[in-house]
Amino acid sequence: MAHRLLGIKRKLKKHIGFCLCLIIVVVLGVLYVSHGENMPVVSHDQLDDQVICYKLAAENPGASFYEQIMGGQSAQVMAVTVPGMLLFYQLFVPYFAYALNLLLVMLVAYASLYFCLEILGTRDVLAALISFVYAALPSYSVYGLSAMGVPLILLAVLLVLRRGKIIVPVLLCLFFVLYSSLILAGFAICACLMFACIYEMIRKDKGSALKIAFLLLIIAATYICMNLDLLSYSLSNDNPSNRTEYRLTAEPFLLQSIWSFFLSGHYHASSCNYYLAVLDLAVFPLVGLWIFMRKKQDNITVHVLPLFKYVGFGLIFASLIAVFYVAFHT
Repeated sequence: MAHRLLGIKRKLKKHIGFCLCLIIVVVLGVLYVSHGENMPVVSHDQLDDQVICYKLAAENPGASFYEQIMGGQSAQVMAVTVPGMLLFYQLFVPYFAYALNLLLVMLVAYASLYFCLEILGTRDVLAALISFVYAALPSYSVYGLSAMGVPLILLAVLLVLRRGKIIVPVLLCLFFVLYSSLILAGFAICACLMFACIYEMIRKDKGSALKIAFLLLIIAATYICMNLDLLSYSLSNDNPSNRTEYRLTAEPFLLQSIWSFFLSGHYHASSCNYYLAVLDLAVFPLVGLWIFMRKKQDNITVHVLPLFKYVGFGLIFASLIAVFYVAFHT
């Protein structure tokens, strides 16, 4: 008994940063839920769309037609985006189901990224802080783990490749599929895993390629089973799409548009990144000049240079995303 208690004590000490930040995440969730029906919610694509779909599906199980919407609407058109989230709306009133779902998304995002960083060798406190900041990012929680839960798939891959585990990674993949959207995340996840398989085959590591291919098969098969109605509806020519009259408005490809998107971000992830982007652009050249002008590589430079490279990579990647977004609307 004493040996077990000692082991638990050592584990808690090793993951003290994880435990402290986990408590903060839970407290934030509890404070949010405590507002009840007065909690702040972004209405776009949530209160005016997804929450209604979940509520209708929960109140009308098995229905193929909803008479409450626009004088009658097909249940396929109003289908829920994330199958696993429907359970929340079947058990609780909508506002409480929404709040609990948000808390679950934050917890999964935090824990999955933390354990990914731990496997990759990041120190406990740093991994906890990075994971906490990630979990606190603004997101549309009505889409489940489609965005915030991506580290869960990375964790499954790392456990398979570095720890040799099978059952836990499969369970993680199944949970992600049940709690995410095929359209918003599934295709992209499958594509990334396929490229990872190809990469491992090029490296002539057939063992790793087969392990990733196994996870890919599990994810793809589960997505297909969970979205048979959606796939059949999409492939049928007899059913008109709800986007039949949807038209993209072409916009000119301007540097000003790229700059605006780089500073403001997408409206689905509105945040205060404007000030962070301006700070990065102001400090980054100064730090680069300081590194360039130093004659010798001392301990300070050795530690700052990798961080400088990572920030530079992040700025380049964010710029490419801005260029792609503006080009897509051209």
